[in-house]
Amino acid sequence: MSEYSDIESLVESARDQRRHQASAAVYFLLAFLFVPIYGMLETTIPGSFVDNTLHTPMHWQQFVYYSLVTLSAAGFEATIGVLYVAILMARLVSLYDAQRRK
Repeated sequence: MSEYSDIESLVESARDQRRHQASAAVYFLLAFLFVPIYGMLETTIPGSFVDNTLHTPMHWQQFVYYSLVTLSAAGFEATIGVLYVAILMARLVSLYDAQRRK
């Protein structure tokens, strides 16, 4: 009986790990979704984004940084980012609590 519970524990641990990895992947995909949008905006309306330190147009790497920063901090995408993290954490806690009660 103890061997079965050990195997069951390992399977549950692997499921939790996959959930965490999938959650992180969705978060980064959400951030990277805005990179081509910023690029298209810069291409359509040149000068939309300017690096204030060098006074030059921004490169795609800076769009990635900008997207990640605004998603994780106060910015245009902050509502989406904060809401996603809040819902994700609530879901993971409820899954953990339900699993612990079994």
